[in-house]
Amino acid sequence: MNHRTTHDAHDRPLLRWVSRRSLLAAGLVGLAGCSGAPGLQPPVGTNAPAEGTPVQPTSADGLPRNRFAAPGSVQSTIDEAAAGGYSRVYLHPETEYRPKRTWEVKRGVTLDYNGAHVRVTRNVDVHDIQPGGQVVDPVVDLRHVTGRYTSSVFVFDSRRHGFYGNNRLWHVVGGITRGRTGEGTVFEFAQGGESSLYFVHVDHAVWRAGTVVDMHRGDAFGINGVHVYGLWYGFETGIRMRNRSPPGRNVDNISGNQFEVIAQPNDSRILWDLEVGRFNVLRGKLWDFGDYSDVMWRIHAADAEARIGNVLHWFPVGGTEQSLLNGTAATGVFDDRLGDDRNRVVIPWLQGYPVGSFGG
Repeated sequence: MNHRTTHDAHDRPLLRWVSRRSLLAAGLVGLAGCSGAPGLQPPVGTNAPAEGTPVQPTSADGLPRNRFAAPGSVQSTIDEAAAGGYSRVYLHPETEYRPKRTWEVKRGVTLDYNGAHVRVTRNVDVHDIQPGGQVVDPVVDLRHVTGRYTSSVFVFDSRRHGFYGNNRLWHVVGGITRGRTGEGTVFEFAQGGESSLYFVHVDHAVWRAGTVVDMHRGDAFGINGVHVYGLWYGFETGIRMRNRSPPGRNVDNISGNQFEVIAQPNDSRILWDLEVGRFNVLRGKLWDFGDYSDVMWRIHAADAEARIGNVLHWFPVGGTEQSLLNGTAATGVFDDRLGDDRNRVVIPWLQGYPVGSFGG
């Protein structure tokens, strides 16, 4: 299935004397749309009504209601909104929220941060998003958790919520998560309960984290057609694809997923750890590919016949063009443990090559 809308460029000129790495490290580049994903543009949220505006009942044409949620009442407000069908819950602008438990964003509800931010102080998942739930412009700070953060910012769990796929595409739009390198997961896709995760779209910036995207399965059903966009800086692991336990069939049913990212390693181990999967595409402007402490892309585990069609569309930046042409730059950057030339690296100004051609 091909879901496409128009895309408007959001490029803005940067001050020439400020380096890219300095801007990224300062967290100044990390807002919605930085991925520059071609052909797809996240929806723009409506402006929030003035605070104090009474709750608007659903109109005859089914337009959403507007509700405000004060600190301490976010979940109850979401629950009320979900009972009435499609609704929008606004946080109060310029307000800090400190959730004590996970916010469950229910079907048909849009949680709009509206200029607010979340300061996480406990080791809890922040958002549990049901099929058709949506979070707009979330600003999440994980740096104040006592001890090590091991939970997730956005969870999509078919074990608890059933099938994802017959709902609106966009589940997370805009915003940024700031954390600590090596701690926690930003997007967790947890398949199980003999239900699939299909067609979830997210666009979000990440400034330091443990794992940006963790896709894991528990049975033969799949994680398919997920699209992830964003700017990632200072992550330990970019993408991880795995099975929690060996399924009886469809071993590689993490398939047809697409990633459109700008990635800047800093204290980073690996960009793409593919233990399970087929026909997945990572397309991005990938800076300083030699800075990963492990490798940039690893393909491993057994069943090579099923693990095919994975492609890295690599736009290398940082003065590496000539060394790539000479075949000297990528030694050790890729670890191809299958040796199957149906998994490929494609550089736009070169032809596609098997992963192993780049020092795997």
